[in-house]
Amino acid sequence: FLDSKISFQSPASRSVQTWAEKATGKGTASSLQQEETGPCHSKLAGAPTCVKLAGLLSRRLNRKTTVASSSLMKPQMHGLLAKCLQFHIAGAFTVSLGAAAFYKFAVAEPRKKAYADFYRIYDSIKDFAAMRKATVFQSAK
Repeated sequence: FLDSKISFQSPASRSVQTWAEKATGKGTASSLQQEETGPCHSKLAGAPTCVKLAGLLSRRLNRKTTVASSSLMKPQMHGLLAKCLQFHIAGAFTVSLGAAAFYKFAVAEPRKKAYADFYRIYDSIKDFAAMRKATVFQSAK
């Protein structure tokens, strides 16, 4: 009947018990709590006060880091380059389309309009006569 008590433990209590066994070498979590809450710890009974406080602090820090480290995400080790390349290629494509659209509407279209306006009223014969009268051409009189 006592063995059935152990088999019906919840996973959380089993993990606390395993943590207590690893930390102190003792069997239960209640013995760990008794050890930490007692007036002086059995492992540090003969040590000076600063060593006792350092031992207590290191034990508490170790416990916090073990609990916190289980909630941290693991770093992505596989496929990181492909994920970054996919993001940067999409960004480069978007930026290049924006630059091309900007150049087309800010530079190319106004330039085409300026040429079209100039050649709409340009008379090449009248221009040639004005240059001949100004003696720009030496061979044409």
